[in-house]
Amino acid sequence: MTTYVAMLRGININGHKIIKMERLRAAFVKMGFHNVRTYIASGNVIFETEEPATGLSPKIRDTILKDFGYEVHVVTKMAKEMAAIVKRNPLVKDKAVDQSRIYVTFLSDDPPRGALGLVQSLLAGAERIHIVGRAAYLYCPKGYAETKLHNNVIEKKLSCNATTRNWNTTKMLLEMASV
Repeated sequence: MTTYVAMLRGININGHKIIKMERLRAAFVKMGFHNVRTYIASGNVIFETEEPATGLSPKIRDTILKDFGYEVHVVTKMAKEMAAIVKRNPLVKDKAVDQSRIYVTFLSDDPPRGALGLVQSLLAGAERIHIVGRAAYLYCPKGYAETKLHNNVIEKKLSCNATTRNWNTTKMLLEMASV
């Protein structure tokens, strides 16, 4: 069995697309996944399966639509991918960066060549972005709510689905997937 982290975009945010975590876990079990657990109520699900990675996000997306009536983007990463994403974060080594203002935007596909140039002009003030593989590392000193580099913009500029988690959540998801 392989351990995965599924990140659903936009559920339980500001009273929209409400899904109780117990019902979400039940939906994942119904899909045939094992050892299903969730982390906080914002759509983070850790599970195990023997199914190939390529069909997981569409399967989860279709089930959420069918069972809950919500169309959501789903980005799924293997535990080893999460470990690589955490390890490669170039922002954590910089002592001038407030760790509580680091975010990771998980991309569903490889970004296009020159991806950094497509989004860099949107940075404001001391904001920073690094794109490494299928992850964009953001430093937003004023907080994620204040940046122009939110999911909709990144999706449009990079032509792929995206969902963002703060650095603490990212590390916790890795920890839960590594158990």
